[in-house]
Amino acid sequence: MSRDLFVLHSSADPMPVGSRLHDALAAHAGLERARSLRDLALVAVVILSVPVWLAAARPEWSWAGPRRFVLTLWLVAALGLVLAFVSERSWQRRCLRAVTPRREDRPAA
Repeated sequence: MSRDLFVLHSSADPMPVGSRLHDALAAHAGLERARSLRDLALVAVVILSVPVWLAAARPEWSWAGPRRFVLTLWLVAALGLVLAFVSERSWQRRCLRAVTPRREDRPAA
């Protein structure tokens, strides 16, 4: 099944109408926020990688202060990217759990 396909199954629970739908849509919205955060962190890492690479290739071209500052920014962006990956994976699991029918909701075979 495609990861972008969003399937909702009806629930046999006596829960209020729409509660599973609300959980599924909230998980999907969280997943989209996590994906956009990951994309932003990835762009920051890529953009900051150029001056870091240049400073490593030609250290005589840059001063120590700006080089250290850019390297620190790159490290923060890389850590943000790792955290964004973890957050996105967590939201993917929540989204999958929200749309997967529970054992008690499945019809008897």
